[in-house]
Amino acid sequence: MNTGGNYHNPYALLLMVISLLIRCLIGRRRFYRRNVAGLQQFPSFRRAICTTILETLLLVIASLFLLAGMLWLALAALNHLFKS
Repeated sequence: MNTGGNYHNPYALLLMVISLLIRCLIGRRRFYRRNVAGLQQFPSFRRAICTTILETLLLVIASLFLLAGMLWLALAALNHLFKS
């Protein structure tokens, strides 16, 4: 596929943007859960466990999205360089 000299991929950029959005949203939620002492407050133990597991899972997915997007961009750039 000839892109006319552009070697950026919108899907790779989309993966990276989604990753950064997920990380920002989780960071914001964690920030607003903190009390004066800097500890996170949860209404119940079950809620704390479920929230922590879900947020950790989402952070792993976001990291994989970021890695995949960066790898996709790097491969597109290398493909562009070797085609020229």
